[in-house]
Amino acid sequence: MSLDFTRYDPRVIAVECHQAVFRDVCQSRVYQYLEARGYGLVAWCGLTLVMASASMQRALSGPALRA
Repeated sequence: MSLDFTRYDPRVIAVECHQAVFRDVCQSRVYQYLEARGYGLVAWCGLTLVMASASMQRALSGPALRA
């Protein structure tokens, strides 16, 4: 929570969360802090939550790149 969002604008943030149940993850301080700043959960692996900015979420859900 010490990340300065006025200075940095990360597209993806990986953060550790010690919750085992999704409901508890959603109620955690770090999840709510990032969600309030426009980040959404895009992956959850073990203790790591991968949160993406709104622009990155749009890019991830957009059409697949063609070769």
